[in-house]
Amino acid sequence: ITDFHLQVNSPCINTGTNVGLPYSGSAPDIGYAEYGAVTNIAPTANAGLDQNITLPTNSINLSGSGTDPDGTIAAYLWTKVSGPTAGTITSTTNAATSVTALVAGVYKFELKVTDNNGAFNTDTMQVIVFAPNIAPTVNAGLVQSISLPSNNSNLTGTGNDVDGFISAYKWTKISGPASGTILNSTASATTVTNLTEGIYQFQLQVTDNNGAIVTDIMQVTVNAANIPPVANAGADQSIVLPVNTVTLSGTGTDVDGTVVSYKWKQISGPVDKLTSLNTAVTVLNNLIEGTYQFELTVTDNKGASDTDTTVVNVNAAFFAPAPAANTIKVYP
Repeated sequence: ITDFHLQVNSPCINTGTNVGLPYSGSAPDIGYAEYGAVTNIAPTANAGLDQNITLPTNSINLSGSGTDPDGTIAAYLWTKVSGPTAGTITSTTNAATSVTALVAGVYKFELKVTDNNGAFNTDTMQVIVFAPNIAPTVNAGLVQSISLPSNNSNLTGTGNDVDGFISAYKWTKISGPASGTILNSTASATTVTNLTEGIYQFQLQVTDNNGAIVTDIMQVTVNAANIPPVANAGADQSIVLPVNTVTLSGTGTDVDGTVVSYKWKQISGPVDKLTSLNTAVTVLNNLIEGTYQFELTVTDNKGASDTDTTVVNVNAAFFAPAPAANTIKVYP
């Protein structure tokens, strides 16, 4: 059997012409086989880091690279291997390129690198395109009105996010007197203490898991302490039978509001003679002898009330004694 491989001292070693094939010495060997086999090391591909974007942003940059320890990178090739049909690779043969016109979905892009000896390697990266974030909604609660000495108010806010969740709440006083302390500004429901007279506005800010922020405002009016009304049931009265009718003329005054109701009540006397209970003025008929006491209650527009009483004396009829008869004495 004849061996045609080059021998160790062959004059054909390193004396050939370089035609672009791999060789192990200072020049190619003459013949069909290179003395000492040369094994090509495949290149390494790097498609870059995974990426996440949210519409309306709809393009990304692909930053690929390739390395070859025993040669050079001769070619790059980008390919979309999965995902929606949308998405255009600007230049498929550049290591660094961009992808445009993406829509919501999950994409995978592959980078293939080929070295100068024809060996290749691939790597993939992922792009997630999220749908546009829908901003949350917020409700700071109803308008409130309180009156001193009550000086606390409960703030009951809500937030809702249809495509995520509420990640943060924040209450802020944006106008009003210097007083007023928000106990927990980062809770949806909280309490404001130490309020004084005035009009306050409180803002609730909510933030969703994608960073969208919305606000709403509610108002708290703190009124001065209510001054109760003053009731006047009228002067005491005395009548003498057969007069048996009197008029009770009550009044009510309120310095910081209005009197909204009157109510009479008989609290003592021979018989109940009230015929009208809910008016300032009422008439009593058919009274009989005795002492009557009546109470008038007046109530103002803020619910405060006051009472006063009056007395009616009904005296028996006065009859004058009959004059003594004249006596005539007859002497015998």
